[in-house]
Amino acid sequence: MKIGDLIEIKLPKNVLREMKQSGSKNIKSYNYGDCAVIVSKDNGRWHFSLSHANRLPTLEENMSIKNLLFPNVTMEMKFVTQKPNCFIIHFFESTEDKSNNLENAIFHYEKDRGVSI
Repeated sequence: MKIGDLIEIKLPKNVLREMKQSGSKNIKSYNYGDCAVIVSKDNGRWHFSLSHANRLPTLEENMSIKNLLFPNVTMEMKFVTQKPNCFIIHFFESTEDKSNNLENAIFHYEKDRGVSI
């Protein structure tokens, strides 16, 4: 399946099993250029995470994924995880209307860490 530049892929069985055990539903996984995307519904709210092996995903990559998958849903950046093999940014469906919060959250995160936008 291909949605724009998103190519649906299968998650490793252990990752899928772990997500289901933690309550995630509607789990999908995609490649987006050299980034990986996981989409799920957690506690009734949509969630997506975008990761890259060597760098923090860019604002453009984050906004493209959000607009491709959730064009009419306000999403909030909740946290960033750095693991030995990747950087991951997590977004959740907002419980209130906060237009521009995606851009502001990423901008401030990157600015605070000296990342050029």
